[in-house]
Parts: sequence; C-alpha cells; structure tokens
Amino acid sequence: MSAGTAARRSRFWLFAPPALLALLVAALAAAWFVIRARTGDALDAFVANESAAGRRWDCPERAIAGFPFRIEVSCARLAIEGPEGALAAGRLRTVTQIYQPRHTIFELDGPFRAASGGVVADGVGLARRTPANQNPGTAPKSGSLIITGIPQNGRVRAAYLVWQTIGGPDVSVVFEGVARTGTLMGGSAQRGCWNVNNGGAYRTYRATIPAAEVPGNGTYAISGVGGTAAGIAGRPDGQGASLIVIYDVPGGAAPTNVHLRFGAMTVRPGGPAMTHSFTGLSMPSRTPPVRALLVGIGDGESFADPAMQFAGAPVSAASAWSGTEGTYWDDARLAIPAGLMPAGTTARANSQGASGDCLTWGYAALMYRP
Repeated sequence: MSAGTAARRSRFWLFAPPALLALLVAALAAAWFVIRARTGDALDAFVANESAAGRRWDCPERAIAGFPFRIEVSCARLAIEGPEGALAAGRLRTVTQIYQPRHTIFELDGPFRAASGGVVADGVGLARRTPANQNPGTAPKSGSLIITGIPQNGRVRAAYLVWQTIGGPDVSVVFEGVARTGTLMGGSAQRGCWNVNNGGAYRTYRATIPAAEVPGNGTYAISGVGGTAAGIAGRPDGQGASLIVIYDVPGGAAPTNVHLRFGAMTVRPGGPAMTHSFTGLSMPSRTPPVRALLVGIGDGESFADPAMQFAGAPVSAASAWSGTEGTYWDDARLAIPAGLMPAGTTARANSQGASGDCLTWGYAALMYRP
C-alpha cells in the first residue's frame, strides 16, 4: 500500500507543472478574448455617444488583434466629421500592452485632409559629437521645439515627434517630461561620413503625440535622445528631432491635403542623391495657391551642397543645410512654385544631393490647399 501511494505521488508532481502551465495559458487566452470583446464594446459605445453629439467617426475594416499580450486596434482609414470641422487620414493603429493598460501607442498615417488647415513644424539639433571627438562621454542634450503659425482659432488634429540617431538604436525619448516610445521608420549607413560607435547606422524614429498634449503654438521640451553617458560601447549620439503638427480651422471651406514621408537616407559627396516620391496626389482643377514642402535634414555643415530638387527643379537655395536648428540638424519650410504642381498631378519626386559633406534625411511633408 505504501509503495503504491509513493508511486502515485511521484506521478502527481511529474505531471502537475505541465498541467498548471496549461491552465495558466488557457486563463491568459480567455482573459485576452474578454478584454478584446470589452474593447470592441467600448469603441461602439464611444462612436454612438459621438454620433449623439453630432460627430461622425468612420473607421472601416476595424480589427482588434494582438493575441496574447497586446490589444491592437486598427482601421484602414480614419475620418471624423462634426460641427467643429472635418479630418480625414490614412491607416490608424493603436497598441496597448495588457499588462500596461494605461500606456497606448497611437499611429496615424497620411495623407491627411483637414478643413482649411495646414501643417507646421520645428526642429532642434541634439548632436554632441565633433569631428575631433566622435564618441563623446557627455550626457544626451536637451532642447526646445517652438511651434508657430497655427491660427488663433486653429485646432491641432495630429502631431508627430521625429528623431534621428547615429551609431546605435535609441527607441526612447522624453517629450514634455513624459517618456515616449517610438517606432523605427528606417535606417541608413554612415557611409564613412563618421565613425560613431564603430560606424553604426543612422536611424529615424517616430512617436505619435496626442493632440491634447500639443494644444497649439508654444515651446515643447525634448530630451533623452542618444542613450546615456555611461560607457562608450553601444551608445548612439543624437542627430536631431522635429515636431510636425497638423491643424484645421473651423468653418474653413477649402480642404488642406498633407502627405507625410518618414525614413532614413544618407548621401555622400558625389554619390547618388537621396530621392523619394510623393504619390497619391490629387491636384484640383486649378493650381493650389498654398503649396509648401517641409523637411528635416541632418548632418549639415558649412559646406557647399546643391539645392534641394522637387519635380526636377530647385526649391531651396544652394548650401541650405548648415545646422540652423542646432548642431547637425535643419528643419525647413520651402515654397513650391505653381508650375511644379499643375492640375492633374498625381506624383512628384523630391531629392537632395551632396558635394561638400554628407547629409541625412528624416522626414518630408507636402501640403497644398486650394
């Protein structure tokens, strides 16, 4: 009898851990589906409440995914219309970790279409390195992003924080005293321009900032780009950052189109130009009177470089990139001549070459309004 009892006990402890693990997995799966259902119900209730208040939210192809540790809500495009105005944009995606329910990452893609609005931006240089000291041991720099140009009755509809590093990854940033996590938008090689952290790549990150946290014109603080001051190995240097803000104006009759491009490109002197294209453009029957190109360019110094090209024509001055926002970062707004965007235009190429020094590219925004 005692021998049989011992054998049964030994089998119990043999099979108990796998059984408990299976129960834990089943409980986690059940909890995720419950949270998923409640998320869907909460979204439906929100849309219904907004409809009762006279606002219409359109989120076609809505999906809730992310099993087992995340709740990801997405839709093919987002459109909002109400008494205050209207906004249309591209794909919407939000991500929430089930173990961090108060931390949600929002991503909203262009093109954007706002009622009589526009886009403004500002940048700041965050580099610590110098040609004589390419791997400095100082702490990351802090700076300010100064947004101007939003009309008094303008309302912020979307805001993006873009930052670029060199030598290594740094997905985190502090904006207005709050730690943010960015999404890697692209990387490009140093191409011998520097030897930061043994030649590690340039990387561009983007974080969506809730519109309520960028209410309008003002000064916004940024810090924490470029790792820590502890240890050289693996620490990137900051390059620069830009805050891009899209707004509309209530009661405006003329819709504004904004096309955004994020990524990382590098050009060496004499090498092939950095080139990208704006696609999906829809020019009205007459050329829009308001046309602007906003760009974030890194690594610029006081060397001779060619003008930026748009549709094969120069739209900036030569040698325009010299760190006007601080060391190694430029954020510029360029006017687009009417002849470069005639009626019926659906796509336009945008490029930048180099002849005196290396340059990098972090973002571009094209705006046009009838």
